[in-house]
Amino acid sequence: MKRIKLPIKTHIKIIKELYELGSSKLLGYNARYIIREHSSNEALVEFQFIVPVELYLKNRRIYDKPRGRNIGGIDWNSDRANLAIVSPKGELLDNKTWWFPETTSHGYPRIARKTKRSQVLSKIMDYCYHHGCGVVVFEDPNIIKTRRFTKNSTVNRKISRWTKREASQMFILKALRYGLKPFFVNPAYTSKLAGLIAKDLGLDRHTTSAYILALEYLGLRPKEAYQNLQKH
Repeated sequence: MKRIKLPIKTHIKIIKELYELGSSKLLGYNARYIIREHSSNEALVEFQFIVPVELYLKNRRIYDKPRGRNIGGIDWNSDRANLAIVSPKGELLDNKTWWFPETTSHGYPRIARKTKRSQVLSKIMDYCYHHGCGVVVFEDPNIIKTRRFTKNSTVNRKISRWTKREASQMFILKALRYGLKPFFVNPAYTSKLAGLIAKDLGLDRHTTSAYILALEYLGLRPKEAYQNLQKH
């Protein structure tokens, strides 16, 4: 049997505290192991623990509170993430795109894929924090899950490898680590409206979608304007 080493010291600290709380019957938690690979004489085993958010943040929080009141809207896709930073008055202040197309490639390692996208989310939150955001906005995963996948098998593979629902779970933890408030909005009509106004704004469709999400948080309701236009 080979000794297992955890790459981050804080992970060891969390597991030790989790064990102590569990042994004292002060906290119950779920744990499981998954055999990822195996041969006749060895196996690659992954251990998973469900850790309370409070315990995770106690050891992993980077900032306690935000530096400003701006809003960061995030449009997440299988190969890119688009950010639009908006003032409390709805003014577009900044935008940025992170690309990770290699993670959708056939044969790309599962762990490497998850790590890469986790790193991207960390970069987004760090960028938001240092650009005065207090809130970051993401698409509501409960609405996303009702969407139908396309008939294109390649696109379906990309979606299944990193669903927005999975991304949203990590989004919450990353936001809280950076002292930011995570918020979800209904993404209905976002893409259609973005397609109509992106050119006028001088932005691409995905960045415009991120901008619309931020405006929705502010209660400016840009999608209602789109629906009203469709009725005439």
